[in-house]
Amino acid sequence: MITITSVPETIETNQNVVIKGTASDDLREKPVELIIDYQYKVSGGNVADDGTWQINFVFLSAGDRRLKIVIGDPTDNTAYANIQVVEAVPTIRITHLPTTIKTSEPFVIKGEVDNLANGEELLIRIDGQFDVAKPIVEGGKWDAQIVLSQGGRRLLEVIASDQEKLQKEIDIQESSPTLNIITRQVWGAPPTPSSLPNLNAQRITIHHTTNPALSPSANQTSEFQRMISIRDYHVNSLQWSDIGYHYVIMPSGRIYEGRYDRKRGAHDKVNDGFGIAFDGNYVSSSITDAQFNSAVALCTQLCKRMGINDPTVLVSTPTYFSGNPNRNLPRILGHRDRDYNSCPGTPNGTTVRLEQIRQAVKRALSN
Repeated sequence: MITITSVPETIETNQNVVIKGTASDDLREKPVELIIDYQYKVSGGNVADDGTWQINFVFLSAGDRRLKIVIGDPTDNTAYANIQVVEAVPTIRITHLPTTIKTSEPFVIKGEVDNLANGEELLIRIDGQFDVAKPIVEGGKWDAQIVLSQGGRRLLEVIASDQEKLQKEIDIQESSPTLNIITRQVWGAPPTPSSLPNLNAQRITIHHTTNPALSPSANQTSEFQRMISIRDYHVNSLQWSDIGYHYVIMPSGRIYEGRYDRKRGAHDKVNDGFGIAFDGNYVSSSITDAQFNSAVALCTQLCKRMGINDPTVLVSTPTYFSGNPNRNLPRILGHRDRDYNSCPGTPNGTTVRLEQIRQAVKRALSN
C-alpha cells in the first residue's frame, strides 16, 4: 500500500518540488519511481526503514501534470496525484531596452533583480557564447552599455547563475549596410575564448600580415583558407589563445572578423585598441583601393564606438619603446609607431595609406 502525504497543488517551473509519502512494511527498501504524464520516469531512491519515501523533481514546462508513484509491483502498489505547474516569475527583469538597436552603436540596457546583494555581479551574454558586460547590482538595480557588431536576430541573456537567467531575443539593425563583415563562424573558427581579458579600446592599430598577397579577384574559399592559416599560425606556432587581429581586410576589400572585438587582442605588445590587418605584404607594394575603402568604413564605425571624433589629433600614447615609452600619436596608427618593427610597411605608412585613411575617416565622422 502506498500513501502520498505531501505534494504541493501548485509549483513554478525550475523550482524544486518535494513529494513525500509512506509505504507498507512489505515495501521497505523497494525502489520508488515517479511517472509524469504516463511517460516520463524519475527514480526516487528506495523506501526507508521507517516506511517513508521522498522524491525531488524540477518541472521545466508549465501545465497540469499527472503524477503516478510506483513502488515494487506496479499492478498493486501505485498512488496518483495532480499538480499544476505555472511559469516562474523571473527574478531578473529588464526595465529598459531601446526599441531600435543598430550595429556598432552603443546602447544601454537596464533592469532589476531580486535577492542579490549590492556589489554582486551579473553577466550579459550574446548568442550563448559572447560575454559582453558584467553589470554590478546596486539597490536591486543594474545597467550596462553594450555594443554589438553583428546584426540580425540575437539571443541576449542576463545571468545571475546557471539556474537564474533571463533570455530575450533582440533584433539588431545594420547601421552601415555597405559594411559587410564576414564572421568567424562563416570562415570556420570556433568562438573566441570567453576567459580572455575584456578590451577597453582606445585606438586602432593598423598591421599587415606579411603573407604573399592573394589576388583581388580571389574567391572566398581561398580567403577562408587564408584566415584559417593565419589563426592556425597564431594559435599553434605563437601559442596565442586565438587569432591576434580583430579584423583582416583582404585585397578584394572583404572584411573578416578575427578575434571577438570585445576581447583584448594579441596584435601588438600594448593591445589597448582594435587590431586591423591588411592581408598581404606591403613593404614595397600598396594596398588596393578596395582595401582602402573598407578600412575607411571599418575605422569610421570603430571610431564612433570609441567616441573618437577626429583620429588625426595627436594624443599621449603608450608604446613599447625604451627610454621614451609615451609618444604623441594619432588614434589610428601603424604597428611600427609603437614597437620596433617594420609593420605595416613603409616608415611613413604610404603603402597602406595611413594618413589618407585618417583624413577620410575624419571627413566621414564630421558628416
